[in-house]
Amino acid sequence: IILRSKPPVCGYYACARENVRKGGKRMLEKTVEKELCDRVKNELGGWALKFVSPGQNGVPDRIVLVPYGRIYFVETKAPG
Repeated sequence: IILRSKPPVCGYYACARENVRKGGKRMLEKTVEKELCDRVKNELGGWALKFVSPGQNGVPDRIVLVPYGRIYFVETKAPG
């Protein structure tokens, strides 16, 4: 996952284009989410909270809260 500070629109975004396969296996979406959470916490000093909305389609997977009051809604997808 690559966290970038200047995406086309605004804020941070996660990109899982690298490391499509780890150990010869396909990377799962939960692996991408775990890495996102770890990097948001360790590199940005924020939280990546799980967003659950039963019965609703199209809601993001995570709400990312970073310092200075920034909030991001993140949908993760496994590469490939």
